[in-house]
Amino acid sequence: MRDDREAHEERTDRRGVRAEDLAERMPLRLGRDVDEGQEQERDRDRDRRVREVHEAVEAALRPRDPSHVGHPSRVGALVEVRLRGAARYRGVRSAYDGPVLLTIDTSAGTAVAVVDAATGTVLAERSTEDTRRHAEVLGPFLAGALADAGIGAADVTGVVAGMGPGPFTGLRVGIAAARTFAVARGVPFLPLASHDAVAAATAAEDRAAGREPAPFVVLTDARRREVAWSAYDAAAGADADAVGRDGTGPGRASRPVRTAGPGLARSDDLDAVLGDVAGHRRVTATTIPAGALGLLAAHLLMTDGPFAADEPIYLREPDVTMPGAPKRVRS
Repeated sequence: MRDDREAHEERTDRRGVRAEDLAERMPLRLGRDVDEGQEQERDRDRDRRVREVHEAVEAALRPRDPSHVGHPSRVGALVEVRLRGAARYRGVRSAYDGPVLLTIDTSAGTAVAVVDAATGTVLAERSTEDTRRHAEVLGPFLAGALADAGIGAADVTGVVAGMGPGPFTGLRVGIAAARTFAVARGVPFLPLASHDAVAAATAAEDRAAGREPAPFVVLTDARRREVAWSAYDAAAGADADAVGRDGTGPGRASRPVRTAGPGLARSDDLDAVLGDVAGHRRVTATTIPAGALGLLAAHLLMTDGPFAADEPIYLREPDVTMPGAPKRVRS
């Protein structure tokens, strides 16, 4: 009898829980701890990225030199600048509030540009094809582009954002930065489909090279062996003045009409998905030309053209989802 009691005590911890019960419960508890730890790590990573974006925007908004605030040296002859930050076009579109556009796109790599909307000139542009360091490079790009253009944040009178298509994590970094900048400066937020910038620049380059306008398909990497695609008819914008990726031209970008897309397809299935447009020329962009995106926005502002919906074009559901109700654990 005593031997049995001693054995039972050896199998029982200080709280009166049998060792066999602990052995049965440990895997469940361990798995729950791992899940909670992974979720906490994702939350910390998300919060870190959000802080980095806001710090980057705040750094770009901070004037380097008081003499740059309201500096009108980059404004074209068609624009009247008021030193308080307001501006308007003479005889073009008086409702538009300014000529200097800041453009941000993180749908592929990361790209930032400063565009003089009055003269159709790209004042500064920075980009990288790296698809994993959006938050890290965006801040230096913003500060560098403003410095290269010789202006301060107070000179920016409109913020253009590439709305995709693009992966969830990278795309939202650029959109969040653009919205934050626009709200902080009290200037318009101007959304555009990222593929439209590639299409406009491609059609303009074809015209400049003397090539006849023809349909084509814009492709960008969507990861997971998939591509995002949009089909365009270049002939629809053939009457516009040409403006190239280098920012030269009078400020009117040819604007091909998007005939299909944006869509998502596996690389091996692309021909089948494209269907009738599968035989058209394909233009693969590793990064979105932010300068061309800004020039397209300037063209739409001058011609009262429509902008894109203020909704990101993700094409794919995000990997991280809201957790459901906690599971019941049986003892």
